[in-house]
Amino acid sequence: MGLSKIAIAACLFCSVSLAGNAQIVNLPRKNVNGASYYYYEVQPKETIYSISRKLGVSGAEIQRHNPSVADGLKIGQVLYFPAEGEVLARTHVVKNKETLYGIGKLYGVSPDRLLEWNPQAKDGIRPGQTLYVSAPENIVAENQPMQKSEPSAVGSATHIIAQGETLYSIAVAHNTTVDDILAANPGLSRDHYAAGTEIVLPGHSAGSLAGLVQTPQAVTVENAASGVQPTDRYIVKKGETFYSIAHSHGITVEALEKANPEVGILAEGMALNIPAVSADKALAQTTSGCEDIKPEETLTEQGAAVSQGSVDIALALPLMLSAGEQPRQAQLYTEFYKGFLVAVDSMRNCGTPINIQVYDTSSSLDSVRNIIVNPELAKAKIIIAPDNEAQLAALGAYGQQNGIKILNLFVVKDETYRTNPYIMQGNIPHKAMYAKAVDGLIARMGAHVPVILTRNNGEADKTEYIAYLKETLAAKGIEYKEVFFDGTMKASDLEGLDADGEYAFVPYSGRQVELNRILPAVLDFKAKSLKADPVQVFGYPEWITFRGETLQNMHKANCFVYSRFFTVPEEPSVKRVEDKYTGWYGTPMANFVPRQGLFGYDTAMFLINSLRAEQDGDMKKWEGVQNGFDFKRIPGGGLVNDELYFINYRPSGLIDKITL
Repeated sequence: MGLSKIAIAACLFCSVSLAGNAQIVNLPRKNVNGASYYYYEVQPKETIYSISRKLGVSGAEIQRHNPSVADGLKIGQVLYFPAEGEVLARTHVVKNKETLYGIGKLYGVSPDRLLEWNPQAKDGIRPGQTLYVSAPENIVAENQPMQKSEPSAVGSATHIIAQGETLYSIAVAHNTTVDDILAANPGLSRDHYAAGTEIVLPGHSAGSLAGLVQTPQAVTVENAASGVQPTDRYIVKKGETFYSIAHSHGITVEALEKANPEVGILAEGMALNIPAVSADKALAQTTSGCEDIKPEETLTEQGAAVSQGSVDIALALPLMLSAGEQPRQAQLYTEFYKGFLVAVDSMRNCGTPINIQVYDTSSSLDSVRNIIVNPELAKAKIIIAPDNEAQLAALGAYGQQNGIKILNLFVVKDETYRTNPYIMQGNIPHKAMYAKAVDGLIARMGAHVPVILTRNNGEADKTEYIAYLKETLAAKGIEYKEVFFDGTMKASDLEGLDADGEYAFVPYSGRQVELNRILPAVLDFKAKSLKADPVQVFGYPEWITFRGETLQNMHKANCFVYSRFFTVPEEPSVKRVEDKYTGWYGTPMANFVPRQGLFGYDTAMFLINSLRAEQDGDMKKWEGVQNGFDFKRIPGGGLVNDELYFINYRPSGLIDKITL
């Protein structure tokens, strides 16, 4: 098909209504608030994707008309689709290796027009993402600002529900409650209402609402359902996510969700409630760097550069540059170094000289011995050591003799930090990690009863962790249960549990095949429960690499995974680093976990900011895009990174990165 024909076809599709879908028009209809809707009842085992295929409607359209599906589908849930007056924008699901240029060429539109219709694509597109490839004039944009209320002639006020608004957001914006709105609008349903419906706003005079919704303001609204006290309103900016907004306000994604229970997909211009948190519960904020500081802002009145000494760092890594073909492991260390340089470039205008020395250890102790006799090395304030215990020991002795800190990022189980005050152990030690993870589990399980799941004759690779968990629960007087099963766990294996109970399940293994043996039964137990939050599953660092159906089930089961690192998907900050890396080097980072380029970037940002602060004691805390650093000194020894996260795979599909 020629380009002109594709363009004509796209324009013709702009006028096709949602009701024009052959599968949709076969659905039953009903009137809701004076408008006609098709409706569909969710069947067992159906997903948004399967319903999308069945009805011929994109997943984005299903979610746009039914925002509650963002929290997951339920059997018997009713989905509504407008029978008239709504126009369906044509959509395209991005395939692997597709680009905006190629998609635009396919539909006869320019990449700029695609970006106009899909502002989120400015940060790049990914396989599986749904894009609008047409924009009918009468479709209500998802990021359209809320409409002003029109005063009525009888002393109260009315409001036209805009696309994307909820009764809850309207109530908060107008300082009222959902119950009061329902009382003032007989026939209006809490669960089903449509954009374009005019409602009465209780408790206001005709002129009291002018400009109220348009201006963000401090409000105090009691949300009895969530127990959260929202105190501020925040307007979502382009590219922001639940995680970025929560993190910037020092709260968790969970707290932000609870303060906005009816919000599904974020859109630019949307108003959110930001709950107040006490100072002792607030998350640590990401330390501010100098990425956005202009050169002239780092100068004194006399024009001299501001100086706090200098930042002097050495990297001694097995880059294997003399090898004919660089080994895979050496390529990853090279990527770490490249990410490190991206951060150095980001900090170049901070007013502090940054001096970097790089040494190729060639994976040889002799090479390290040759490096430490180089007089230039003595100028470094911190040396990043390689992944070999003997080479680390040699550098550790050198650091102790010369008063230079040695940062160990790659020998996870090394314990020389216990006696050498100049060693910085970059990974929280296993015993400390278990203690922190178990304390986090106990703090978050609330009224849920711990249940340890063990497959008879199955994998038991977490014996040490489970033993510590049992010991801690016993010491705290917390009762726990154990369930033993053969093969794949069945619903009958959980019959000993109270059907109306709440349980925190902990598998004996971290392997994916073992997790897949238990999740179906756990989800079956959850589906049959009348409780709002009957199950949690606590797991292991390996789980952050799982994808596909396993990952989907992890969300459904409300999984918590402890890990030393994590990259929150779709975060703009991650995308910026990735784009800069690719722009510099022409190739993207390798798809490994953890991403070594991001690891290098976070390490450099942490070290540069810490050394600029001239702190001679504990190093400055840093929350990076993937790795965090919070070093604590141990008595008689060196510094240990105490940073550990819980990664919460929430049923809504969101991921929360919680600092423990």
